[in-house]
Amino acid sequence: MPSLLRNLKYLFITFVIGLLFVAVGHGAEYFISPTGSDAANGQTAGTPWKTFQYSFNTMSGGDTLWLADGTYSTTTATGYIASNDYPNEVTNSSQPPSGLDISHMTTVKAINEGSVTIEGGLWLGRSAYKRSYIKIQGITFEGGGVLYNTSYNTLKNCGFHVAGQEIDGSILTVGTNDHEQGNTYNLIEDCWVWGQRRAVAINYRADCNVWRRVVIRDDDSSVDTNPCIGFSVYDSSSTSVQNMIVIDRLVTGQAYGDFATAQHTEGNHLNMNNEWLGCISLNSQDNGYHFEADSVGENTYKLLNCIAWGSGINVAQSTENGIVENCTSGNYTGAGIRFYSSGGTMNYGYMRNVISYNAGTYAITSGTAPVNANVYGWGTDKYQVEACTVGELTTDPTNDGTPASLKYIVRIEDGSALKGTGYGGADYGANVVYKYGTDGTRYGDEGYNTLTANSLWPYPNEDRIKTEMAADSARGFCTGTSLGGYSQTLTRYIWEYLGNTIPTTIYGDLPAGSKTFNSGTWRGTY
Repeated sequence: MPSLLRNLKYLFITFVIGLLFVAVGHGAEYFISPTGSDAANGQTAGTPWKTFQYSFNTMSGGDTLWLADGTYSTTTATGYIASNDYPNEVTNSSQPPSGLDISHMTTVKAINEGSVTIEGGLWLGRSAYKRSYIKIQGITFEGGGVLYNTSYNTLKNCGFHVAGQEIDGSILTVGTNDHEQGNTYNLIEDCWVWGQRRAVAINYRADCNVWRRVVIRDDDSSVDTNPCIGFSVYDSSSTSVQNMIVIDRLVTGQAYGDFATAQHTEGNHLNMNNEWLGCISLNSQDNGYHFEADSVGENTYKLLNCIAWGSGINVAQSTENGIVENCTSGNYTGAGIRFYSSGGTMNYGYMRNVISYNAGTYAITSGTAPVNANVYGWGTDKYQVEACTVGELTTDPTNDGTPASLKYIVRIEDGSALKGTGYGGADYGANVVYKYGTDGTRYGDEGYNTLTANSLWPYPNEDRIKTEMAADSARGFCTGTSLGGYSQTLTRYIWEYLGNTIPTTIYGDLPAGSKTFNSGTWRGTY
């Protein structure tokens, strides 16, 4: 009998531990709705809670809150995702509790992605506390977002918008300048940011963050007399920017750059080990990449497979061991590619396998001799300072044979003159065809910044991006038809920018006269 009791006791303890493991491993699931009630149990879609304050105060770390369709705001009495006392008292608002660890994150997710809007924005962390291991997914935030004191958080499939002019500020900010607690190892993946602010999005004194596949559009920040930017890495190190697109910026104020950096602060805030992989600046009104730094460390800038079309690449000021490799610049009024400091000390790295097409002044301005450069069309001269003496070509990449090397700005064509003929057997120019980084990985994880075999096109969430941005301003990729007569998309707009119809393999387009249900849209007969 004692043996039986011991066995029963052991089985009971094992059962309890198993229940605890399940609870911790999966967390509880709750529901919220603009038409819900905090008097409900919140445990089913039919019995949702009403307010974020009640929901987050009831939840534990690692739980999931599902958001029903609708608009959440102070007007609908749900509050929004922010501390209820910041910046002013916000009734019914609160922040989700931190998750337990990277495998047990607190999740706030739309039941139907694209059908949930939160007016008032998103704010995580305070000076007095950090928010970590939180995942926000499938929501559109009117009022922007701030990761103020955070680590290991994820923003996934979310839109961030601010309407109306305002002096300074940004729409989506990771980091802050008023505390030293750090904003690290956050992941912003498959998101989009648009509206009117000096900086549309910024990584500010925030290290070891990944921005992966984010679309940026500026809707005119002319009220601000400071330089206007699309996306900035400011006083930050170890920032990985992957497959980000800054497109159709409307800038009537002081122009600066689609992609920008700066480091003006004394102390430990140094721009080091930052990288831009497979990024695109298109239809800009200023520099595509405008990088400056007053005091920096090793390996400051790495631009790999980056495109600036209708804009240029400008890496200047003091830097050490920068890399500009397999990049394409086209149709810019200034220098096509500038890798030079006329002021401070610049310990150059290298520039190789680049294309500069139709520059307004110099094709290339560089303090180090470019290697394998194809330059065509310039207003002043081919080179300023150092010339390319190894692998120089001066042919028109859009008409250099059959096939032309540059039929689409996003790739170099197989069998073309620039395919595989560059330094190390690589191409001249950029190929932005595949995704960088394994989905969900953070800075330092295995595969977080490697080039995958997964196609980047059609671009993720492009239907939602177009719908939401077009509601604010229908221009650029948000309006019109493609060369093939389809309703315009982000993907078609980019691929067809040089006047060539997008390859049929991207969307699986069928021959004329056929019908297909493609990318969620009935194409009909054409």
